[in-house]
Amino acid sequence: MFQNRIRYITLISLLWGFNGLKAFAIWSYILQLQLLNHPPFPIALALANDQRVRLVAILVLLIYIIATVFFCRWVYVSNKTVRELGASGLRHSPAMAVGSFFIPFANLIWPYEAMSDLWRASI
Repeated sequence: MFQNRIRYITLISLLWGFNGLKAFAIWSYILQLQLLNHPPFPIALALANDQRVRLVAILVLLIYIIATVFFCRWVYVSNKTVRELGASGLRHSPAMAVGSFFIPFANLIWPYEAMSDLWRASI
């Protein structure tokens, strides 16, 4: 149970980091717009801007992928744990609770059901 708590804290930290990085990305795009709205600009400044935007985009993608993996792992382990603790009536298996996020059209309903079941089973 302690390990699941650590996974939860790690996931929350990653999501906050992702949000902070997205805020930085917005600031970076504002700087890019300011640069583009005042031509002519030196090529060195344009290249520095491109490097900053590229770095921010790579970091956002990297954090997003890591946070997605941690979230999926947390959902799987949480679903599995409540089953082992004797919860019944869950509509989705641990694998299906994770997979439901990736199935087109089903991802409009099934993730809510899986998380709702997990919530009810854990209280």
